[in-house]
Amino acid sequence: MLHMNRMNLPWTSLGLVALVLYGCAAVGGNGPDGDAEARRIQAAQRFLATLDPAQRERAKASFEAAERRAWDFVPKARPGVRLGDLDTRQRTALHELLDTTLSSQGHLKVEGIVRLEDVLFELESKPGAPASHRDPGQYSIRVFGSPGTGPWAWKFEGHHVSLNFTSTEAGPSRTTPFFLGVSPARIPAGKYAGARVLIIEEDLGREILLALDEGQRASSRLAGAKPSDVILGPSVDRCFEHVEGVRVGDLRPEQQGLVTRLLDEFAQNLAPDLCAQARQRFAEDGVDALRFGWNGGTGVGEAHYWRIVGSKFAIEFADVDGGSNHFHCVWRDFERDFGADLLREHLEHDHAHSGH
Repeated sequence: MLHMNRMNLPWTSLGLVALVLYGCAAVGGNGPDGDAEARRIQAAQRFLATLDPAQRERAKASFEAAERRAWDFVPKARPGVRLGDLDTRQRTALHELLDTTLSSQGHLKVEGIVRLEDVLFELESKPGAPASHRDPGQYSIRVFGSPGTGPWAWKFEGHHVSLNFTSTEAGPSRTTPFFLGVSPARIPAGKYAGARVLIIEEDLGREILLALDEGQRASSRLAGAKPSDVILGPSVDRCFEHVEGVRVGDLRPEQQGLVTRLLDEFAQNLAPDLCAQARQRFAEDGVDALRFGWNGGTGVGEAHYWRIVGSKFAIEFADVDGGSNHFHCVWRDFERDFGADLLREHLEHDHAHSGH
């Protein structure tokens, strides 16, 4: 077995991320939704087939496992097969699976976040005390159920990444919770000094606020202190009790366009069929009914938080430290997280055909 380490992990240039941030060119995923789902099933099956029996046992779990609905983004050991324990053929199969669900933009963001572990290792290691918990090999993949046979799901997760995909025969894959984070948001020194991964999420969120007039900005202000992190994080399965922020329908057309662009940045992280599904979902309330809220500073380097909330979904962005170089962003769907709506349809379909 070839173990992945910092010497044999080629850096995916973070500069490449910037080249695709405004595009939605995807590797795979074209064609009817059914074809796209079939490719995901085939890619998952091919990945599992590359694993040896011990790896496959670590990689697979029951669809009913409570772990399927558990997610987080801290650096730690996780159930599943580790990225660092995959050889070249197995890593290739994993990336092919990612290519069926993510666009090139989304895949490069995830790859850039993984590579930031090497940057953190260099920044945090001290003589005689390496920061060994900063390890790009620590990310893991876990498959729940059997791809192509009934409901199934898979997740790719590690520090600052939690991707959760769920599928049944009732519809295309569900893609939330979807979490990305970066630290450092701007690489401060070294070969890749100045490189950034989540560029649009930071810059366009601030651009929306700065485009507001004084009255609109007052309406957008969220009550209380700046949240210390995203609110809809792990173990939180609810919408906001009190929806605050400026109503997007009260903004001028050019301001509304900025909000639409920011939503589309998240949709465009996904393969074309899933991107179209996300766009449709974001549009279901109508852009007018959405709320944009902000708290914190407005200048580059100032800690801040923003969110866009509809009746069915929310997207949050939090600058989680005073140095403004550590960001978290999450997309949650109040009805579709972990495929909850698909599973209801699946159970109703089974019940209707059971004769009871």
